[in-house]
Amino acid sequence: MSLSLCRIVGARHRKSIITTVKMKERW
Repeated sequence: MSLSLCRIVGARHRKSIITTVKMKERW
């Protein structure tokens, strides 16, 4: 697994976590 691909997946996963947290805060 290339480092760049891992970095992209990590950034995407982090973004989804932030979105989930914001939705939880909204509720």
